[in-house]
Amino acid sequence: MKGGLSAESLVRPDRPSKGSKRPCQAPRALLHSPRVSVNYFYRHLMRRPNWLLAILLFFGCAKVISVERIPEIALGEPTFFPTIEAHTGATIAGGNRVEILLNGDGTFPVMLRDIKAAKSTITFAQYLYEGGSQAREFAQAFAERCRAGVKTNILLDSHGSGNVPAEIIALMRDAGCEVEYFRRVEAPAIIFPWKLLRYNYRSHRRILVIDGRVGFTGGYGISDAWTGDGRTPEHWRDTNTRIEGPVVKFLQAAFAESWLETTGVALGGEGYFHDSNRSEKCQHKSSAAPQPAAVFRTTCSSCCRSIQRKNQF
Repeated sequence: MKGGLSAESLVRPDRPSKGSKRPCQAPRALLHSPRVSVNYFYRHLMRRPNWLLAILLFFGCAKVISVERIPEIALGEPTFFPTIEAHTGATIAGGNRVEILLNGDGTFPVMLRDIKAAKSTITFAQYLYEGGSQAREFAQAFAERCRAGVKTNILLDSHGSGNVPAEIIALMRDAGCEVEYFRRVEAPAIIFPWKLLRYNYRSHRRILVIDGRVGFTGGYGISDAWTGDGRTPEHWRDTNTRIEGPVVKFLQAAFAESWLETTGVALGGEGYFHDSNRSEKCQHKSSAAPQPAAVFRTTCSSCCRSIQRKNQF
């Protein structure tokens, strides 16, 4: 049968009819050979970089755990806060003062005021940092404090802040600020492509802590698009907070976790963590910390008189 399929090809689909072309199909015997089939499919997969990229992105996506049922408890019941703490891994602490800051006009002047008043340390984690007048004003404030001897640690997400002008980074670094990028693509990720999977896990944290006592967080970006009153076209509306009290140490702990992963340096001391209710007895509650050995050594070496160690296992 010319120009069509023969009866034999319908019975044996792995054998093409005379004159037909199937460049991507391998003989059945070849596919059943484990050693050859792996090499065959790997070779043809590598000829399709779009498919390879799609597979990497698919497996790099975070998986969200679905919640099928929640307990029937209401705010005000004695078990409400312990339940929230158990499922979030975050301690609910009282005695805090929280100030709501609306939009850029209500947020940036307060942040800059506290930065300029810093006496010992500044920690700043930011997902989006771009160019423009607002970005330069923050960089100048950080640089001025660095020149005054304030330890300043700045951590920018390498994806969200990838387009920050080089002169802004140079302004801060030349003044003595430590500026680092969170999870940059490095040489090992090019050699071993599976290491690129972690690049999709970004840091969207917005953290500013002054002297370990005053903290800021919210949804702001350091960009002119966040300036204004939230009612101007091409500008963002946002709600942010200024915090004082015990909860500031948890903001600082979140920053310290990302800084440790990026630099290998553990931050600590009175300038970073302030505790107005320091007791005679130090207590450490062990959990699945990212660097348990470092935490244990730091706890043992800095404890006042005794240690109480708890472990859920």
